[in-house]
Amino acid sequence: MSNCQVASGVVKSVTSQQDGDRRINVGPDAQYAKLLNAGNVEYQNGSIVLELIPLDQAIVPVPIVGQHINFVGPLVYDTENKWNAIYPVWWITTS
Repeated sequence: MSNCQVASGVVKSVTSQQDGDRRINVGPDAQYAKLLNAGNVEYQNGSIVLELIPLDQAIVPVPIVGQHINFVGPLVYDTENKWNAIYPVWWITTS
């Protein structure tokens, strides 16, 4: 959908996946609500899904719930889960 998407929002959850990824659900700031689709609303409670892959975990910090973050990565449509995601997330900073 986009090779490089910049956005920001508040971390709602952080979970470890079986494949080693960290899934970070972020409630996007109002100006980035357009990144959500019906699947994000229905299955992710209005959050955009960020996937932090194991290769990047040494250099990209894992945020904590409640932090406001800025993030960058490709915006993709997850056909299996029917939601939009940033996969993989390349950059995260707190703000």
